[in-house]
Amino acid sequence: MVGTSDNPRSDPARSFALLLHGSVCRTLRESTTPRSCHLVGGALRDAVLGVPIGDFDVVVSGQGRELAKVLARKMGSRNVELGGDRFAAFRVPLGRTHIDIWDRGDSSLESDLERRDFTIHSFALDLHTGAISDPFAGLQDLAQRRLRMTTARSFADDPLRVLRICRFRAQLAGFDIEPATLIRAGNSIPDLVSVARERIRTEIELTLAQPRAGLAARLWIRLGAVPDLVLDQPVSEDVRQQLLESLVPVWQRFEDTAAGLPATGDLVSARLALLLEIQERVGGPSSTTTADALRQRGFVTKTTATRTSRLLGAGSLPTEMPAQRWFLHTTADQWPSAVSLGYALADPSTTPETAAATADAIVGLATNEAAKIFDPPRLVSATDLQRSLGIEPGPRLGNLLAVLYRRQIEGSLGTRQEALAIAKNTLAEADMADRATGG
Repeated sequence: MVGTSDNPRSDPARSFALLLHGSVCRTLRESTTPRSCHLVGGALRDAVLGVPIGDFDVVVSGQGRELAKVLARKMGSRNVELGGDRFAAFRVPLGRTHIDIWDRGDSSLESDLERRDFTIHSFALDLHTGAISDPFAGLQDLAQRRLRMTTARSFADDPLRVLRICRFRAQLAGFDIEPATLIRAGNSIPDLVSVARERIRTEIELTLAQPRAGLAARLWIRLGAVPDLVLDQPVSEDVRQQLLESLVPVWQRFEDTAAGLPATGDLVSARLALLLEIQERVGGPSSTTTADALRQRGFVTKTTATRTSRLLGAGSLPTEMPAQRWFLHTTADQWPSAVSLGYALADPSTTPETAAATADAIVGLATNEAAKIFDPPRLVSATDLQRSLGIEPGPRLGNLLAVLYRRQIEGSLGTRQEALAIAKNTLAEADMADRATGG
């Protein structure tokens, strides 16, 4: 990945000069002489902000397909045709990043910049001369940390930008949305129904993966994207205000707790679960029902819905050690998220000190007893029980194995002999109960 460490408020010209000397830009120059070729979009934004550059957007005036083939050959990659309603588009994947090539044909560079979402993406760098084209004052907005629509038609041209601006609010530290742009975004919420579900799904999950996703979640609620449109649950202004008031402290507790635990790679599911739980607590529908509805409507992937439901099913943090051990076992690799959620959503009647002590105890078990909790070898097998107790294969055997394994996880069984003794006693008690009831 390409990046600079310059101060974000330094002269953009220096950032662009460093960018032009990078391998991707050098290869582009070598491959595009003498035709027009400009770098646009997020790469320029990130160069000025001094953060790593992931993806490159390139605009050429003709021969886009040929350029994509040349780049793919030179970089040991392939050419992927993306299509496009107004411009031909091609992608050259490069590991975790890629180069997107937009062929504007006979259209002007300014017309290409005009169609872009926000002004911080609507300026261009000539890869041959280093000249900047900035017809919409994007560099000024970038310097002032301002998100502003490129034109009054930005949201009408692509309503998904309503969700995208929420993501950028979370992704770009210190940025605010220009008031007129925020109003236009809110007015464009109903137009989201025309956007393909998979595009909305991608945007939702990308947003929830951002470090400051709570800012985006508040914007979703404020604008009426969630729960109104995405969940098809219009709410009153009173409920919307309750959601916003509840979200801020609970979300912060979650993030503070999660930051101190091992990384889970599961923050998308955890943050979605948090949002759905908060909605339920202010009078909304069941969080698990909503998670399933999101999957059925195509707004989250099946994997995200499954992991979200698993977290929602974990419930509150148990206070007794056997239940704490089982809580960790059932949440498995999601346990840090489950602990963070449980602490953030602790019953208001529980004192902060008690909630913190419970969370600390569970984290201690996860750290010190992991081998005995998450996936320990069973003390006895089905064959052991059949040979020792004469049990035939069937539900009775399966249920007995499940009981023994749970007790093992909870810490009340530690040896094979103990497990066999418990199994024998359990069978004897069951036989007595059957005889007493005539079974």
